[in-house]
Amino acid sequence: MEILAFIATVVFVLIPTAFLLIIYFKIKNN
Repeated sequence: MEILAFIATVVFVLIPTAFLLIIYFKIKNN
């Protein structure tokens, strides 16, 4: 079950990071 905890951690970290990167590039392009 440690694998599930690892996946959950990765998801909770990567999704906000990806979201912030998308917003950053949108602002940068405009």
